[in-house]
Amino acid sequence: LRLVDLTSEGLRRLDVSRARLIESDARCNAETAAWAQALHAHREHVDGLTWVYRQDDTSRALVLFGDRVEVAELLVAEGCVPLHLGSRRRP
Repeated sequence: LRLVDLTSEGLRRLDVSRARLIESDARCNAETAAWAQALHAHREHVDGLTWVYRQDDTSRALVLFGDRVEVAELLVAEGCVPLHLGSRRRP
């Protein structure tokens, strides 16, 4: 999977704060949706987004774009599976 890294390093590269993008409330939904649309439209053709979950900073959150990753391509894995940022999905 090609994922946009929205952890501290990725947010710095995008020049956007965690408070503005990750920790925002419902009043900012239009802005966060615009970010998601822009990242989806990026020329790198990414499969989704990953970030540190705001309610538990030891956990990761993940969103996959449904027009890029089909349910049939996903498998349920037992136990803990590491998420390697920047890895490529196999064809």
